[in-house]
Amino acid sequence: REPQQLAQVGMGALPWWASHQQHCIPIVVARDMVRPVEDQLQGGSLTTRRHPPTEAMDLWAISCIDEPKALACAAMHSEQRLRRIVSSCEAEIGTEHEDTLDSIGYLAYFLDSCGKLDQAEPLYRRALQGYERLRGPQHAGALRNANNLAALLQAIGELTEAEPLCRRALQGCEQEFGADHPHTVVSVNNLAHLLKMTNRLDEARPLFRRVLQWRERELGAEHGDTILSMSNLAITLQALGLYEEA
Repeated sequence: REPQQLAQVGMGALPWWASHQQHCIPIVVARDMVRPVEDQLQGGSLTTRRHPPTEAMDLWAISCIDEPKALACAAMHSEQRLRRIVSSCEAEIGTEHEDTLDSIGYLAYFLDSCGKLDQAEPLYRRALQGYERLRGPQHAGALRNANNLAALLQAIGELTEAEPLCRRALQGCEQEFGADHPHTVVSVNNLAHLLKMTNRLDEARPLFRRVLQWRERELGAEHGDTILSMSNLAITLQALGLYEEA
C-alpha cells in the first residue's frame, strides 16, 4: 500500500541482518513469544533463531525493556502510517476506489481501538457511504463499516441511530455470509448488547444464547470470549428473574 516509500528504501539502507523482502510488517505479540534481540544476534546470524519458525517469510519477535512506552510508540507510528496510506490512495487512485475505502475503514478501526471515537466516527461514515455508492449496501465492506459504526454509536450512547445499523448489518451478514459466519455472530452480539442497554432483555436473551452456543462450538468452553458470553447471558437471565437458569 506504500509503493513510493518502499521504492525509496534501497538495499543499502537496511541493516545487514534485515530481510530484503517487499514488505515488513511490525507485530505486537504476547510476552512469552518474544526473545531478546541480543540473543538472536549472537553468532552473527538470525537464521538459526527465527521465532516462531517459518519457511516462506522472515518473522521476528523482539522484546523491549520499556513495554508500555514501546506500545504507545507503536500505536503512534501505526496511526501515522495508516494516515499516509489513506493520503497516498486518495492521491493515486481516487477517493472512491475500493482500496481507498478499505484504507479509510482500517484507519477508522485503529482510531476506534485507541479510544479516538470522535476521529473514527466520520471515517466510518465516509467508508460506509463510499461502499454503498460503489458496491451497494450488501457488499462486505459496507456491512463491515455499518457494524463498526453501530458499535461506536453504542459506545457513545447514540442508541437510536445505532439500532437500525445493527439490524441492517445483521440481516446483511446473514444473507451474504450465512448464520454461522463470524461476521454474523459479531453482528448478533452487537445487537444483543444494544437491546440490553435499552432494557429489552426478552429480545436480548435469545441473541446472547445464540452467540454463546456458537462460541462454545467454534472456540471451546474455556475460551475467553465464550466465558464472556456466558456472563452476558447469565446477567440477562438474572435481570429477568430467571435465577435457576442463570
